[in-house]
Order: sequence, then C-alpha cells, then structure tokens
Amino acid sequence: MRPINPIEVKKFLGRLLAFFIIGASIIATTILVAEFGPPERIYEADAFDAFPSNYSPPEFNSTRYNVLLDQHSHTIWSDGDLTPEQNIIWHIKHGFNAAVITDHHAIDGALEAQRIAREKYPGFKVIVGEEWSNSRIHLNFLGVSSLILPNPIASDENIKAAIDAAHAQGALVTCNHIPWSLRVGMDHPNRTKL
Repeated sequence: MRPINPIEVKKFLGRLLAFFIIGASIIATTILVAEFGPPERIYEADAFDAFPSNYSPPEFNSTRYNVLLDQHSHTIWSDGDLTPEQNIIWHIKHGFNAAVITDHHAIDGALEAQRIAREKYPGFKVIVGEEWSNSRIHLNFLGVSSLILPNPIASDENIKAAIDAAHAQGALVTCNHIPWSLRVGMDHPNRTKL
C-alpha cells in the first residue's frame, strides 16, 4: 500500500468542496426560480384586471345552452400556477362561464374554487373534478363528490375500479391526452379493456 500524499488529499478535498458548492448553488437557484419567479409566472390577485377581454360570457344559466366550459384545469393544489380564485378570474377573463377544476389526486382546490365562485362570482360555475393518473393513463373524473385515491399498480383492473368509483359518484369520466407519454403509449388501455 502506498503512502497517502497530502497534496493529492488537498486536491481531492478541493474538488469535492467545489462540487458541493456548485451543486448547492444550482439547487438554491432552482428553488428560488421555482418559488419566486420569472415575473410572467407570478400571479397576484389583480393579475388579470388589465387583461383585455374580447368576449363577454353570458351569465351561467342551467336551463339554457349557454355554457362555455373548460373541462381540465389545475390550481396550485397540484401542478397549476394559479390559486383557485385566480383560476376563476383567468377563466372569466378568457370568456368561460364554467370550469371543472381537476387537480391531480386532490379535490380541495376545486372545493375552494366552488365556494369562492358561489360567494364572489355567481355567474361562474365550478364543477369539482379530479385528474386521476398512473403510469399508464390520465383520467378526468368530472363531478366527483369525494376523492378517488390513486392506485400505484397500473393494472387494467385498478383503472376499471377507479372508473367504477367515479361513476358510482355520478361523475363523467374522460381520458386525457392519449397517449400522454410515448414511452408508455403502447400500453395505454383501450376502451374494450376498461
């Protein structure tokens, strides 16, 4: 065994320290950018006040066919950038008078948006939804009343059980972005399987 050279140890420790400093800098920068910004990705409560609306949506009326609906929208409760109220304002400013909030495996944002719409935006309808997903498929459950928990095992049987659970709540089930991943697209279940 050869003796340890102190100069080599210093070089190694210097490289190790540089690696950790660079790594920590990258991590810190990533966290700061994700948390604070670029400015075009930070939304305040009045973010859409100056947004020109070229369409004035009709008041929501459940007895007339006058609904312009976005059936797949996320909030900060999953991978969206907008709070539930900002989500409502965005939709109103873009001409919608109804939206289904479909956060990934969460309905709290949709319930909050529904409450806010009833209190502050009575002409806007929020439907509680959930985007249920696994490695093979992304489904929207439109009109759920309680959360349908994901199953990490992406078998046809588990997907069918989730669809049945949504239907038991009276929800409509839609399939999102087929195939959502080319890597798993060949194994995307079809309608006859489910």
